[in-house]
Amino acid sequence: MLEKYIPQEDKDKNQTWSLRLIPFSDLRLARNYDGMGIIWVLLILAGILLFTVTLNYVLISISSLSRRAKTIGVHKCSGASGWGILKMFLWETGILVFLSVLLMAFLMFNFKEPLERMADASLGAMFTYENLWAPICAVLFIFIVGGVLPGLQFSRIPVTQVFRRYTEGKTSWKRPLLFVQFTGTAFIFALLALVLVQSNHMTNIDRGFTTERMAFTYYYFSNPENARSTFQNLPYVEAVASSSLPLYEGMSGCHVTTESGKQYSMRNNEIDKDYLPFLGIKLKEGRNLKQKDEVVVNRKFLEVMHWKENPIGRQVRNNDEILGTIVGVTEDFRSSNPIFVPEEPVVFQYRSDFGGCIQVKLKEPFDENLKKLNEDVKNIWPDGDLNFVSETRATELQISTVVDFRSVALMATITILFVTLMGLIGYINDEMQRRSKEIAIRKVNGAEASSILLLLSKDIFWTSMPAVCIGTLGAWYLGALWTDQFSETAEFPIYYYILIAFVSLLFIIGCVVIKTWRIANDNPVNSIKSE
Repeated sequence: MLEKYIPQEDKDKNQTWSLRLIPFSDLRLARNYDGMGIIWVLLILAGILLFTVTLNYVLISISSLSRRAKTIGVHKCSGASGWGILKMFLWETGILVFLSVLLMAFLMFNFKEPLERMADASLGAMFTYENLWAPICAVLFIFIVGGVLPGLQFSRIPVTQVFRRYTEGKTSWKRPLLFVQFTGTAFIFALLALVLVQSNHMTNIDRGFTTERMAFTYYYFSNPENARSTFQNLPYVEAVASSSLPLYEGMSGCHVTTESGKQYSMRNNEIDKDYLPFLGIKLKEGRNLKQKDEVVVNRKFLEVMHWKENPIGRQVRNNDEILGTIVGVTEDFRSSNPIFVPEEPVVFQYRSDFGGCIQVKLKEPFDENLKKLNEDVKNIWPDGDLNFVSETRATELQISTVVDFRSVALMATITILFVTLMGLIGYINDEMQRRSKEIAIRKVNGAEASSILLLLSKDIFWTSMPAVCIGTLGAWYLGALWTDQFSETAEFPIYYYILIAFVSLLFIIGCVVIKTWRIANDNPVNSIKSE
């Protein structure tokens, strides 16, 4: 098909054409940004949360072993088999998972609007029958792992535990689960810190022009100068300007030819004489556009063309066609999405008529005046389809991907922090109950409270230290993949990761010290009097 429709003059120039067809369902993934990179990051983030939450439930269940041993022994004395005990725990887990699903549905219904905004899709579209396999797999994973692992452990409790106190001396089940939780905690902490720094950098980036109190629409007037005067005479309008396209959308493209015949792709926009001061774009040298056949370029254009020396007066060409003579050079600015697109070379051409993209700057209060503007233009041009929208809100949509990911990372951090605290507290409570007699005997033999705290913290330290290191390294690697999609990266040196790992470790040890402080300072008689 290409061979059939390529123009003959392009064939004579030996120009190469290519065509690629993309299904609509894959269009978003085919983009250079907001595609598979962010999906993989979110998938890993969700996987860590899923494993951490599930294994935390397993850890808390197994930590209750010593308290529930007699109950299991009574069941076995009454004829319950190991399979019966396992089914009992599967039912228990199933009821909890079912209640969790109901709570999830309640939360999603009540927070429908922010969830749909972050997902860029409706809840109905996310939970169609084609997509239900994903939440079903997550729920089944929690049910099977959370029910089977504790159930198998409890089903092995001997019947004799009904007659004596059961203490589980083995910690082989608990340490790996704690390890996974600590790894996830350090990972999320480090990733959140990177996300906050990067998102703050990108959302506050200087675009080189302003959109404050501005609104725009598209329209071509039969009498452009009369339309310009009409807008300028409205009492709530401060300034007006027009162009082919709004600057923040990235503009169209054109080819510029060098003296050697090499072509470069540039961004191009036709603007009127008021456009540059209207947006606050500063001229580095030269003057503004006044007439046709004049162009203004930015510094990036001169860099690409290697025209840094004496650019004023040079002619900008596209093959034999003269686009215009350079009369001014502006500072660089970000004409496309600043999150993903770096500064581009731009050529501004002069347009004499007022039309295309109509932009107005309104006085305060902006929202009220924007409403008045849309009411007035409908009365002035009743047959026209003019509807002005806020340019600031339109530019805010461009950074919504980063803002939404920051919200997701923050929610994930709060969740995993809460989950880790639950698991750690459950583990410590079990350890204190299991080792209460040992601690009491040590105190009777002269051990200080500080040595008891050191004893209890040391076991957690040797489990948490490698876990925190692995989690921080994982965040460093995944964070690098995430930041690669941006036009520029905020400074986040390696010692930041080291500091986050240290704070994570300090947080874990601090929780252990706070939780074990009471038993370390308790009267040992309280622990051994039952003997």
